[in-house]
Amino acid sequence: MSRVRSWLDATPLAAVAIALMREATGRTEPLEVIRPVRPERLDSDARIGVWSLSAGVGTSTTAALVAQRSAAAGHAPILIDADRWAPSLALRAGIEAATPADALLQPDRERELVSRWGDVPFLPGSPRM
Repeated sequence: MSRVRSWLDATPLAAVAIALMREATGRTEPLEVIRPVRPERLDSDARIGVWSLSAGVGTSTTAALVAQRSAAAGHAPILIDADRWAPSLALRAGIEAATPADALLQPDRERELVSRWGDVPFLPGSPRM
């Protein structure tokens, strides 16, 4: 725990924040964390698109988590990041490789162009798309 957090927890501000939370929710304790027991796989014919009109709302994170959980259950879907402005998945994965545009322009080389992010086949976004 950081020194600032320790200090904040020791101030009356912490008690006020907890009292406000309890009053607003009607609960005395925080909600329990949801912990999945086992990964779920996507159907082999499933197609899922995740998008948003604004940045920073968790769209890329949601897509990556769905793909990683399905891969953990034995079916790794291809994850395609079509973001050319801020390709956060490529940055997070540390991958600079062929993009979806490269795969579309060279369909005969599609299998060799797809990179991997852990167990997930991945085509990262890039400003050069």
